[in-house]
Amino acid sequence: MITYHGTTDLILTKRSITSLQSGAFRCNAEYVCRNTDNLEFIAVLVRGNRMPELNIFTIGDDVMFDIGSNGFTTFSVVGYAVNAVINELNPIDKKEL
Repeated sequence: MITYHGTTDLILTKRSITSLQSGAFRCNAEYVCRNTDNLEFIAVLVRGNRMPELNIFTIGDDVMFDIGSNGFTTFSVVGYAVNAVINELNPIDKKEL
């Protein structure tokens, strides 16, 4: 049996920021947490709330989640930002459509 001794927080594992033709930005992000803590984060990751660690983005779509048999829940989140200051975004993450 494997025992996990890490954090009980929500962890941002992936993000991809896209510049839309409208001038807005879209962020696709993936977060993980322990299955035992997922109810706390399911309540936070809802449409209209800010994305954790990426708070210039507002969650715009329903959040998808997968409760894994490995003990971790993975959340797929899409957020949008309008009137964002370009310096707030990491240029490495931006892609033009």
